[in-house]
Amino acid sequence: MNSDLNKEVELSDIVEQLVRSIKSGNININPDDSNNENNDNPKKHAINFIKLANKYMYHSNRIDLTNPETKILKEINNLEPKQITDIIRFIASSNKDGVTFIKGLWKDQIAPKEKIQDDFCGLVGEDILYSTLDSKVYSWILAITGHAANGHGAFVDENGYKLYFPNTTVNHILNAISDYGDVNKISPKFSIKKPDYFQPTVFRKRVQKDIDKLMRFIGKYFEDPLKNKYMTISKGKNLLGLKFNETYNIDMLEFLRGFMLSGWMDVDYLRDEGFKKYLFEMGNGITIAGNISETSKYVSSLKELSKRNYPYSRLLQLLDPDKMISVFSELKMIKKIKKLDFAGIERRNGGKLSWDLIKENYGLDIFKAVGEWENIYIRRKLGKGISDDIALTLAGYMPDTFRGKDYIPSKMAVNSRIIGAVIGDRLDTNEKLSNIIFDHGQDSTSAQYANYRFKKLCESRVYRKNNHIKDGLKSYDLVSFPIMIDYSILSSNIDYIIHSSMRRFGKEQEGTCMIEQLLLYANETSKRFSKDKFNSNRAYASSELPEGMLKSKKMVDIRVGFHEVPIEKYKNRVDQGIALLLPPERRKKNLVAYFSGLS
Repeated sequence: MNSDLNKEVELSDIVEQLVRSIKSGNININPDDSNNENNDNPKKHAINFIKLANKYMYHSNRIDLTNPETKILKEINNLEPKQITDIIRFIASSNKDGVTFIKGLWKDQIAPKEKIQDDFCGLVGEDILYSTLDSKVYSWILAITGHAANGHGAFVDENGYKLYFPNTTVNHILNAISDYGDVNKISPKFSIKKPDYFQPTVFRKRVQKDIDKLMRFIGKYFEDPLKNKYMTISKGKNLLGLKFNETYNIDMLEFLRGFMLSGWMDVDYLRDEGFKKYLFEMGNGITIAGNISETSKYVSSLKELSKRNYPYSRLLQLLDPDKMISVFSELKMIKKIKKLDFAGIERRNGGKLSWDLIKENYGLDIFKAVGEWENIYIRRKLGKGISDDIALTLAGYMPDTFRGKDYIPSKMAVNSRIIGAVIGDRLDTNEKLSNIIFDHGQDSTSAQYANYRFKKLCESRVYRKNNHIKDGLKSYDLVSFPIMIDYSILSSNIDYIIHSSMRRFGKEQEGTCMIEQLLLYANETSKRFSKDKFNSNRAYASSELPEGMLKSKKMVDIRVGFHEVPIEKYKNRVDQGIALLLPPERRKKNLVAYFSGLS
């Protein structure tokens, strides 16, 4: 039978592949039963294998892992991704009713235009402090995606019961708002002058231009690191939509170190290494370009991908995380992952490397690609996530591994690291609205780009001398890998969830907001280090906040994040984290003991 999905797949082709796998020993027919009648008939066993796989694809059959049949099916992980893909494609071609059912479920989980418009009206005019108008709009659009997926805001029925629409994409939302009419009538605080502001191609390209502007700002440092060692952000100017009430200076190398941690803290590889180091499992996944038209043939919603729960395609749940990602790639559900090679770009472009060249080589433009593409999240492993509020604060207290003993930190160092981390976190948010999609996100890619440029600078003895950087190190990194692991894993939501989105960081509470309170608490924390018994900790004693930069001058009892955790719990976690991470020479011993206690 031929598949009419993607490409032709013959049953005979699949059987031949499986027979070869059985004969080579890659699939063990039944190690517990040497008298199994299929042992001498690989072809018959291969056909039975396909029938068994079909039982768990496009069906809601629960998988009993103690069932002898399932033990055989579990060996699907011994197959090559292409072999698994061919089996799934064949099942799809022979079960058109199943495919139709899945695609029907997918469409049913896209929010009606009117619900999207109602939710937008409920968000517009919300006070988000320290944000430009564009940045506020970006926060609202992303809030709608979350509301639609989880039955919040306007996504309820007439009786108040939650309605779930997890397949509502950014384009669905933008098109719905574009059809609203005059959005300026919604709220006196809202003023959009351009009539095509919400048109998807215009809106999403504008988001990417904002990201590109940030990358040009970062690029200035590398063009002239001596001149731009400290860069001034004028009053009212913004970095990726974040603006303060007074001019302030940034220690650029420290800014980039915070940016590096923030860009890497969600990367699956980093969290896998954290588990090896401390046996504490963090949940992880990848952000990647997803082909919606292909994805909707095999799973019923984007939520299935983000939760790693496939009720109608339980066959997928038997796949190991990396095997699953490879199979999704073979199925054309996602763009094939490419490994970053900045040196390769330089070789091909006469020694030139720029953010535009990186976008050209590694970014997928959804408006130029064939089909419907979106930035999607695929969970690899279940487990604890990171508290951005904790991680962004702890970023201010990272030690470096490349300075000499003569280095005296600038007064802006702590806050520069925190602001760099905050900007990296905002990039992780904004990119979900952009028209350009990168494997593992633009935040990770841009952080690795900044680190690559730093390593190149460190080849210069003059640069090293001007920045008090040691000579002769084996590797120069903005943030060493062990530090990234430790600071990320200790920021986990271990006991309770403390997590602010970009919108929640700026959402007004009692005249203040979390981003303001975060900086105030860091400033308060730094003062405690001035008389610390450990000399290495005194480097964090100075945390300069220019007069007038923030509206508030004191801590306020607000609630943190979506779960509205009392701010005292946030402060306790920060204090606990700093006590474990510092002084640097005690960090590893402290963390081993801490995570052993959790186990």
